[in-house]
Formats: sequence, structure tokens, C-alpha cells
Amino acid sequence: MKPAALPPDLAARPFLVREALPLTGSERLRRLDLCAPTRGVRAPPDTALTPAILRLVLGPSQFISHTTAARLHGLPVPTREQETLHVSTVGDGSVMRRAGVTGHRIAQDLAQVDSAGPVRASTPAACWAESATLLALDDLIVLGDAVIARNRPGSVADLAALVRLRAGRRRAGVLREALRLIREGSESPQETRLRLLIVRAGHPEPALNVPVLDSRGRSIGRPDLSYPELRIGIEYEGDHHRTDVGTWRSDIRRRERFAAEGWRTLRVVADDLTVHAQSFLTRLERARSVAAAERGATSRDRTRRRVGAPGGDD
Repeated sequence: MKPAALPPDLAARPFLVREALPLTGSERLRRLDLCAPTRGVRAPPDTALTPAILRLVLGPSQFISHTTAARLHGLPVPTREQETLHVSTVGDGSVMRRAGVTGHRIAQDLAQVDSAGPVRASTPAACWAESATLLALDDLIVLGDAVIARNRPGSVADLAALVRLRAGRRRAGVLREALRLIREGSESPQETRLRLLIVRAGHPEPALNVPVLDSRGRSIGRPDLSYPELRIGIEYEGDHHRTDVGTWRSDIRRRERFAAEGWRTLRVVADDLTVHAQSFLTRLERARSVAAAERGATSRDRTRRRVGAPGGDD
């Protein structure tokens, strides 16, 4: 027999069993046109457990936290961290225990919650600090770079304040090390990883997304990473640079503009961060050496011209 229609307010959304019982009765909630993504909730078939569904069962002292909150804010976390949902409880309240959920307890002084969105969740800066117990150092640096990028709520000062608050707690040392290596200006996880590779190999720290000006003072583009004094740009190219025709053509035009102003561009792909890392670092070392030699030769040539000019020294 076809199940009776649900009340219109419940038909197309997840809902609490307790709110539906007076309207439908318990038998209706056991029919196969509904599923239970978590205890006490019913939803259309094959509905997965999400933060939006957990919102229905959060207690007054609970909120979405750690890497789950980071995902809600559009921040990058490793794929493995997308499988478990993290919920924190402030103070002495009950820690959430549900399938697919990892519950945490957090001290009142560490809880920083954004209640403005559809789901109560840690602020971007707070979820970075919370995630220190889950992420490796480089993943934490990637997350921190993203928190402060593009004028997101959360600055280096905010992160530093959270590090001070967590002094002496679990993974506090990892947080301090991550903070030391976080920089403003990175616009993607791979740019962060590329910067770390370069610096850890002993090269000077490159500038991040700094505009390049032509001889007339007009901006001709922003290399992902660069050594402006040597006119070297380093561009990380994901697959979309190859598969998207518009991006590919734009890249060509931009490289030509850089070349016209005497800039070298090193192109980097995913393998250059891993299996071909040493090859890339060798290319970078060579480019820096050549550029420095050319710069020195140019400087000496200018000095000779000044010395030989009328009114110059004998």
C-alpha cells in the first residue's frame, strides 16, 4: 500500500521524529520512503548525514567544529577529513555520541562560535586551532593560509591569540610551528605547499601574488610566487590551466607580457611538488643564479656609464 502523504511542511526536508509524531504517528515514520540519517531524524531516502541535519539535534551548548566547521566556511581540508563530522560541547554538557560523528569537549575560554549562519559552527580562526589535533603540520599551514586569505574573517593576530590561549594543551607546539609558517597572500593550497617546498630547500621566501607592473606602470598580472628583484615568477598550474581553453589562452598572453618586461616564468605542476620536487628546485636554483648574474652585469654596466659620462669621476 502506498504510504500516506506527509504533511507538506515535512515532505521535502529532514525533520525531527518528535515534531512529526503528533502529525503522522509512529507507523508512518517507519515506511520505506523515509530514511534515518541519524537517530531521531527522518529524511527522504538516501539522505546522507550532513552538518545541516546535525543542526536539528545539536544541544544548546553544542556546535559544529574542527575540520567540519572549516568545510562549512569553504576552507581546504584533506579528503580523509570529509568523512567524519565533528561536534564540540562547551563545558560540562553531554558530548555527542552518534554514528558518523566525533564528539569533543571544549573549555569555555576556547569556544569561539559563529551563530550567524544556518548552522552554529566554530569561527574560521577557531576551527584552525581546533584542527591541530587532527591535521599534519603542512595541512594545518594550508588551512591557516586560507583562513587569512582574501579578507576572510580571521587574521594572523587572531590565530596568534588562539595559539596563546592553547599554550600547554595538546598539540600546542604544532600550532606554534604552523603559525610561524603561515603567510598572507596565498590563494590556493598548492601555492602554500609550493612556498613551503621552496623555503625548506633553503631558498629565500618568495613574494605571494604581488602585481607586476610594466614600463608604463600598468599591472600585467600577479605571479603566484615571485622574486621581483630578480624578475622571476613561479606559477602553479592545476589541470584546469590545461583543460579550460580560456584559462590556457590567458596564461599564454600573460607569460608573453611578463617576458616582454624581462621576467622569467617557471611553470609548476602537481608532480613538481612530489616526485619531481628536486628537478623543480634545480630549475629554480639555475634561474635565480642566471638572473642574479644578469642583474650584476647590468648594475656594473650602469656604473661604467655613470663613470664615463660628462661630469663623472676620472
